[in-house]
Amino acid sequence: MATPAWRRLVVLLLLAVAVCATPAQPQGRVDEAAVKAAFLYRFTGFVEWPPADEPPEEFTVAVLGSVAVATELEKLLLRNKVHGLPSSVKRLRNPDGLSRVRMLFVGAGYSGSLREITESLRHPVLVVSESERGLDDGAAVNFLEADRRVRFEVSLPAAARVRLKIGAGMLAVAVRVRRASVDLPCNGGMPFAGMPPCALPVAQR
Repeated sequence: MATPAWRRLVVLLLLAVAVCATPAQPQGRVDEAAVKAAFLYRFTGFVEWPPADEPPEEFTVAVLGSVAVATELEKLLLRNKVHGLPSSVKRLRNPDGLSRVRMLFVGAGYSGSLREITESLRHPVLVVSESERGLDDGAAVNFLEADRRVRFEVSLPAAARVRLKIGAGMLAVAVRVRRASVDLPCNGGMPFAGMPPCALPVAQR
């Protein structure tokens, strides 16, 4: 029997996690940035953007508030296409100039309002943050630390608001998935940070 496509994607992402999500080192800020850059690149394979009126000539990822992540992501995108397009990193000092951006990473170094950014978006942009209140402030994906490893949580309403679809393979390895007003703590069916196991499956297996 053929393996469902999303199951193959799960395997690929789990392999990426095994390679990238290493424990933080005493001087591991660069390592952490590399892990997050790898995740950002992997996310593009699990997210569906709606067809554009004017097909983009390249896939642009903007980075705000993290020079280290921008540097690591540039190394990845330099040698890889995204959705069949040449890819590039756009380093930002402020949230202006997002009209042709398809993904935005807002790092901890950004001192402005994440909520203002997410509420101002008028086109499909996957916003990824690394904030304690990232999902509450409108990010579709938020990095967090669990067991000294980089993990992520997902908000489906935030993704839907900008017409993005996040694949089941990505949801299956998120530590928490927000559906409407309910958070489902998920990590292979195990409790996360003292919370009870998932009452409902994140994805049908």
